[in-house]
Amino acid sequence: YQQIIDTLPPAPPLPPAKERLILHVDMDCFFCSVSCLGRKELEGMPVAVTWGDSTNKVSNAEISSANYKARESGLKAGMWMEQARALCPDLITLPYEFDKYSEAAERMYRELFAITPHVEGVSCDEAFADVTGLGTPEEVMSAVRTRIKQSTGCDASVGCSVNRLLARMATSKAKPNGQFFLGREGIDSFFDGKSVRTLPGVGRQTFKKLEAIGVGTLLELRGKSKV
Repeated sequence: YQQIIDTLPPAPPLPPAKERLILHVDMDCFFCSVSCLGRKELEGMPVAVTWGDSTNKVSNAEISSANYKARESGLKAGMWMEQARALCPDLITLPYEFDKYSEAAERMYRELFAITPHVEGVSCDEAFADVTGLGTPEEVMSAVRTRIKQSTGCDASVGCSVNRLLARMATSKAKPNGQFFLGREGIDSFFDGKSVRTLPGVGRQTFKKLEAIGVGTLLELRGKSKV
């Protein structure tokens, strides 16, 4: 991301607007998706990218990325291979391919910068972009996903809203390989029934503190003027 930034002129000031339109782009199963490109024999198979020796059932290898087929068996990032093999005996494991990930990440970022100069990188497979005034949310999200798919061969999920937090939460609704716009008028219905644990950055300790003041859901949190 920074290497791309260094090759570009400084971004112009953001255009004035009563309300911003922010995209959150998150590549689906990024490492797995990139590693599976061009390998038709892996289509429909449970696949994971691992760190360490994954050749044995008893292994210190750790899953870094698992595709959705593998996740159907309960696999997730950070799981040890011994547990993963028990849940999914047919699991196919692949090693890291950093050069391929770097190339795919660069392609993703270049597609975003082709649409707007106002891009903020989060990681190799995740970014925010201010697309205020560039079209309707659905049009922009569709264009971004199409460009990324054509350039990288991989799927991206995109959320869109009036700020970064809501855009990121919208992406969780969009996954996998979809898009979702969360406008202000839909916030209450979107929040309804959701725990504050669904907020990015709210872990066990923060959740306990919120529970102690009677806040367990997003709507309860929104109803607090100050916490």
